[in-house]
Amino acid sequence: MKFILLIFVLVLGMQSMLYSQFSDDFQDGDLTSGVEWGGETNHFIVENGVLRLNAPSAGSSTIYTNTVVPDSFELKMDVKMDFDPSASNFFRLSLSNTANDKSYFLQFGENGSNDAIQIFKNINGVETLLASGTSGAISQSPNLNFTLTRRNDGFFVLYVDYGSGFQEEDAMFFDDEIAPLELSLFSISCTYTSTRTDKFYFDNISLEEYFPDLEPPQLTGVEVINDKLLKVTFNEKINNSGLSTTNFILNPLTSISQVEYNPLNPNQIQLILLESLDNKNDYFLTVKNIKDLNNNNLESSDVAFHYAARPKLGDLKLSEILFDPYSGGEDFIEIYNDSPGYISLEGLVIGNSENGDEEELTQKIELKAYEYLAISEDVNFLIDQYHPIPSANFLEHDLPPFDNANGNPYIRIMLDGVLITLDSMAYTEDQHFELIDDTEGVSLERISFKTSADEANNWFSSSENNNWATPGYQNSVLRIGNHANNGFSIENRVFAPGLPDNPFLTIDYNFENSGTLADVKIFNSNGYQVRDMGSNILLGDEGFLIWDGLNDENVRVSIGVYVIILKTFNTEGNTSISKEYCVVGDVLD
Repeated sequence: MKFILLIFVLVLGMQSMLYSQFSDDFQDGDLTSGVEWGGETNHFIVENGVLRLNAPSAGSSTIYTNTVVPDSFELKMDVKMDFDPSASNFFRLSLSNTANDKSYFLQFGENGSNDAIQIFKNINGVETLLASGTSGAISQSPNLNFTLTRRNDGFFVLYVDYGSGFQEEDAMFFDDEIAPLELSLFSISCTYTSTRTDKFYFDNISLEEYFPDLEPPQLTGVEVINDKLLKVTFNEKINNSGLSTTNFILNPLTSISQVEYNPLNPNQIQLILLESLDNKNDYFLTVKNIKDLNNNNLESSDVAFHYAARPKLGDLKLSEILFDPYSGGEDFIEIYNDSPGYISLEGLVIGNSENGDEEELTQKIELKAYEYLAISEDVNFLIDQYHPIPSANFLEHDLPPFDNANGNPYIRIMLDGVLITLDSMAYTEDQHFELIDDTEGVSLERISFKTSADEANNWFSSSENNNWATPGYQNSVLRIGNHANNGFSIENRVFAPGLPDNPFLTIDYNFENSGTLADVKIFNSNGYQVRDMGSNILLGDEGFLIWDGLNDENVRVSIGVYVIILKTFNTEGNTSISKEYCVVGDVLD
């Protein structure tokens, strides 16, 4: 007998578990898989994961599913009416028993312009209005989601999101006349005229046991609006009572002058700072003792962020350009952040003076200190073709067209109402190294960021060792620093023209006085001049010259030792002659 009783109890328990909760997002595409619906199911269809009325003519239609309502429950649902509801076009959501003599129901639609969600109870055919939501809130084509909660003591609260993105408390009442465990059906009943037979929509329906919110709010992020304004976001609405600057700590230490709360965005707080943020710093914001509307307290939480400044002259440099891509590929242009801080690229204009075309970067894009960014209309092609290092940085974006023969790319930005050119260069296809037979797919790389991009001498063909381009990372021909001290200094003294490592000779120079002129000539070991690099070359205070290992006829010189004669003179009449040597090498078979 005890064994039979135990089985009976287990069966009842399993039945209760089977029907105690349900949830249907209609992603299964029908009314029979998962949650089983009964009634006039032929009057409804599931379309794109949403339940929609699809009745043949004017009338009323009802569908239902079996359930057991927990003593404490929450009912959630998305609803949409593609018309203004009325006494002739409305719907009801009901929790009822099989005898249909007891129920709670929500009604959406009535006469007049003051339509509100109404909550009733029905006992033996007598309907009693328990509460109404915001007057007029559903009078015009309502599109909303709601949650109705009931505590085990009979206290109900209706929360509704009418379009703000947050559910707000809309109605509350107390009623314990109907025990939830007496209710076993959830139903949707639509009443409609002939023009509204397909204008009711329902989605994300769930009936579950209600557990009071005991979780504190969570800090989800910080957005930097400008150098003195932060927007702090939480995962739920917060209690703004008693909020002050003491709830927030910024490190490195930065004073907060004011805390602003906007009821239209109840999960956000704005912090106004006394001092400007520094784009060279990584910041940490600590929030303490932030409460939600149920007074759950977030004791402490941290989030990291940084401030990306608008670029000023000298921050962003053109670094690399591919203007003659392989067949099927696209051009790319590379930008380098030559500053110690984060830089914002939003609003940066990339143009080509040769044809007048421009493209503006409108996304919120940032570059870290000394970081590269390759921009192309086909990033996947760049990756497949050039096999960049894993940390290479890319942006897929439209670019102005760059001609294979010549062009004049530039980058500009609007600062304080003035359009500033941050950097520019001019290229021709003749700038490529003479010994490269086919320059298709070969980029031009900048040699030094200390020397102007407008100097043709500051660009060289990318290395074959890097598949002829280095998109999104350090250039293969990059030289860092200047080793000269009031005169000349040789870098890459041993080099091999056209080979991946040390493809050219670099002659650094550094002078205390500007206005220095130079004659530079190169001789072989027999004393014959092989290259005249120029006479009366006007040198700046600091810079470099390069020799690519070609003679005056653009033919590669033989391997061996070469002598560089450097004669300088300035406006003060000072003259000097320097003699240096270098070694031209090659790969031995």
